[in-house]
Amino acid sequence: RDESYIKDGITAKYVNIQRSHDDWRNRGSLFTGDITGDDILLENVECDNIKGKKVTILRGCQIKGRIEYSDKIEIDPDSKLDHEPEKTS
Repeated sequence: RDESYIKDGITAKYVNIQRSHDDWRNRGSLFTGDITGDDILLENVECDNIKGKKVTILRGCQIKGRIEYSDKIEIDPDSKLDHEPEKTS
């Protein structure tokens, strides 16, 4: 599908949401609330808040709320953030 929705957000130790690059027609996006986990990698995701240890935001993401991370963060310059990421202890 072009768009997928997870109403109540995602909580898991490892969160890896990426498009399938095997099929050039796959242009899907995921829309959800908060994402919480230890190791988070996102592509083409629109969400509210992110809280994790290691956070990687690839292309096509839009984060409307806050991003909190405690270890490491990487952000693709083409992704859109409404607030600067905040390092927590």
